[in-house]
Amino acid sequence: MPAFWKDLDKLQEYVRFVYTGQAEAYQKLRRERLGADAGSFQDRIEEVSVKCVTDQERIEWVDALFNRYLDRSGGASSFVHDFFEANAGRHPYLISLVSYHVLGAIKRDLLEHPEQDFDGYKTPTLNGFLENALKAIEQPRRDFFASLVDSLDHEHRFDLECLARAVALEEKERMLIPALEKGDPNVNSMFQDLAGEGDPRESLHPDRLQWMEANGLLVNADESRSAQFMAKSFAAYVFEVYAKSNLLRDQPEDVVISLLSSKPGMVRTIVRGRGARATMSDKPLPSAVRDEFMQNFSGYIRQRFHPGQVLMHNPACFLAQKRSATTSCPSSRRGISKGIWRTPLRIPLSC
Repeated sequence: MPAFWKDLDKLQEYVRFVYTGQAEAYQKLRRERLGADAGSFQDRIEEVSVKCVTDQERIEWVDALFNRYLDRSGGASSFVHDFFEANAGRHPYLISLVSYHVLGAIKRDLLEHPEQDFDGYKTPTLNGFLENALKAIEQPRRDFFASLVDSLDHEHRFDLECLARAVALEEKERMLIPALEKGDPNVNSMFQDLAGEGDPRESLHPDRLQWMEANGLLVNADESRSAQFMAKSFAAYVFEVYAKSNLLRDQPEDVVISLLSSKPGMVRTIVRGRGARATMSDKPLPSAVRDEFMQNFSGYIRQRFHPGQVLMHNPACFLAQKRSATTSCPSSRRGISKGIWRTPLRIPLSC
């Protein structure tokens, strides 16, 4: 075995090697193998962290993969690109992880059904591939996120938590904009409540942000106001696992529920904050969106009662985020025992 490493040492003038892996395994390799038997090779090692790509580069990357492995020229559909944006973001590892499972599932189906053409897939069928891919990537993606955060010192992790809280607050503000435009009298007070929580971005340190961007955790980190996580899924993970655990535990999360309005052709969104106030906003509901919602919701209900028997038309519309709101069901006079009903924090109506 030592002969191999000595031969590797001789090749350092001619060959470039790329090693990817976890930090502990990499350091063990350098300490036990390279340091002992290939010192010259080790001295010339250059460590390069994986950096994020732009949104356009991700789109071109995914299109090229679909063209190559599915023998087509049209690239991926906008539906697929939206899935990659939400679940892979701009990190090369996540893009590769999602691509492997999505393309693998589609390619297997095309090989098993030669008469099937990719362009002939309807949205429910294509969504089934994406849903299966989402389940497959969930654990390795969480492991990857955990390894990123665990590698940080206290100060960098603090900045990451602050940014996660900032992103969450900004999302709440964004969801209040439609009600503000409608002139809802309760919205101003809700904005004041959010403002009272302060601006977590003021605590961000520019040098630490830029370091995390260079190491693939963040993007657009030249300024604290523009800094974002490299993927929405990473932001949600940091908020759920780290930032949320440091918030006051007696403060319930905001709950946003979209539902059909009694007005024809309208959808009503009810937003309830941490107080007793609730604000409502109505907006037009296109008939096509309404019909798709009813079809998807019907399939979702059937699958919940008969898992595995019914393929949801578009289950992504009803994916519950990891955070869930709990509602107690009081005991009735007939002796029905008290229970807990867990409901999604958010149920987006239009997907």
